[in-house]
Amino acid sequence: MRLLRLAAALVLLALCMGVSPSGQAVPVPMPVPEPAAGVSTLRFPFASSAPVLDPHRARNAESFQAASLVYDTLYMWMPATDKLPARVVPALAEGWPTVSEDGLTLTIKLRKGVTFHNHACFGKSRTRELTARDVVDSLKRVAVCGEEGMGWMMYTLIAGLDEYAESARGELDYGANDTAVEGLKAADDLTLVIKTTRPYAILPTMLAHPGFSILPRESINGNAGALSERAIGTGPYRLNAFAENRLVVLKRVAEYWGEKPAYERVVFSFVRYWEGFVRGLADGTYAKIQVFPRYYDQVVKDNKPAGELVNAGGDVLNINEHGYYFMAFNMQDPTWGTRDADGRKLRRALSLAFDRAALMESAGWDAKWYSPQLDILPAGTLYADTAGRAEYGRQDLDAAKKLLDETKFKGGVDPATGKSLVLDLLSSDVDLYNSMVATLRKALTSLGMRLTVRYVSAAGYRDQVVDAEQQMFIAGWFLDYPDPVNFLQLFYSAHAGKQLEFSNNSRYANPDFDKAYDAYTSLTPNEVNLPKLRELAATMTKLIAEDQPTIALTHEKHVYVRRGAIDWPAAAVQTYNAARFTREKSE
Repeated sequence: MRLLRLAAALVLLALCMGVSPSGQAVPVPMPVPEPAAGVSTLRFPFASSAPVLDPHRARNAESFQAASLVYDTLYMWMPATDKLPARVVPALAEGWPTVSEDGLTLTIKLRKGVTFHNHACFGKSRTRELTARDVVDSLKRVAVCGEEGMGWMMYTLIAGLDEYAESARGELDYGANDTAVEGLKAADDLTLVIKTTRPYAILPTMLAHPGFSILPRESINGNAGALSERAIGTGPYRLNAFAENRLVVLKRVAEYWGEKPAYERVVFSFVRYWEGFVRGLADGTYAKIQVFPRYYDQVVKDNKPAGELVNAGGDVLNINEHGYYFMAFNMQDPTWGTRDADGRKLRRALSLAFDRAALMESAGWDAKWYSPQLDILPAGTLYADTAGRAEYGRQDLDAAKKLLDETKFKGGVDPATGKSLVLDLLSSDVDLYNSMVATLRKALTSLGMRLTVRYVSAAGYRDQVVDAEQQMFIAGWFLDYPDPVNFLQLFYSAHAGKQLEFSNNSRYANPDFDKAYDAYTSLTPNEVNLPKLRELAATMTKLIAEDQPTIALTHEKHVYVRRGAIDWPAAAVQTYNAARFTREKSE
């Protein structure tokens, strides 16, 4: 369960003002070395989250953006075009996996002749070609790093990998070794064999995430603990300069195996004050800045750049957060979780009665920066245009009462007791959850029902949700990559009652959903299968809409101002690799 963290925004604002949350001074900005005349440079500022160039231990967007330039993955997300949506294509992989008849074994051929960046860790040769063993070493290390990075996404998926990772963590062994893992084998230098615990041909969509970047064994072992300063990959850029928490300079690799990006350098640099972001964009230093609520009116007016930015050109980009809060019904509960007509209408009635605008007001959220979540799928998800189910988060109290009166719970009365129906909620006792509880109580009261709550500590909440007997839980989810399966996995019955970050908190179990999910994950995400994948995603969201296992609540909004001279690709935020495809409009 990936709970959304509001504290991050407060930390970021503190750092923008030049102090840390503890009141200590933040690092002094590092002067950015000026390139030679005529060298094209793409610059991004940061205020708090400095890029971490160890991709297996990264969890923030800045790190993934930088890592996606230094390293390659087996597959890669491509921006949308006029004819095709955003999609995955082979990168270090030569093509799509060959899948065994039982669907459990994926054989991936690697590109021949791909070399790592020049570095002393390779000895006199200074470099060498990529091999399948590098992929095995890297994926094993991702698993050992676990929740420090994105390794949790592979939990339960690759045969023997979880057991290996647990043992290696216990021995503090984060290096590359020859310990065999059943599900990861280098059949020869250019052939990787992955054995999964269940059919999962959709795996390339996950492996395209920068968190699964491929590193050489020599760097994993030789640069252990210092991979941010000695980042060595096969990507289109190599690390050129580094100052901890202040500066990362990447230089384009002349001998890169793939299509070369437009810019010769990409620079990530620390800016002490938020005003420095604005001046940097206004004078053309920075390509894009994020606009925070307290500064919005200074730089944006009528959805166009204003103030110091009025003559800088560019556009304002409004993005709905790629995740949202929701409440999950316990679908194993005999009253609130039935999948008959009464159960479906009962859950739908409560969703219709829930006042999301009141929740935002109670939580102190400005409507300019938060919105009710209407769709089932988070913003940025592939196929959301046909599979979003925008009615899912609608509020209509009259419709809620009418729907409830069509059930055996007419007027909110439990026919088994003759008294008001009671909903029992498990919650963490934090301010935001308290706002959700208060709003839920009002919704239930409006339908003639009551709410009881059991509070647990924030630290123990996630573990309690797995097997608690309450009838409803509070949760939230961020997309890690834009394929719908990254969200729809929350409704797969095999993930119910599991100690997983992507646990099925609602304990939803619909055989038709599982059938569609299994069919979806059994398809390789190539262009031929895109229409079928789209159809199956729509089928799954239709089933969720009918059963209403959750109540969608709210999502955050983000605003950016971008330089107008740059041609920005149509790429989902969660692909993290837009800089590869960014270029000046004059090109």
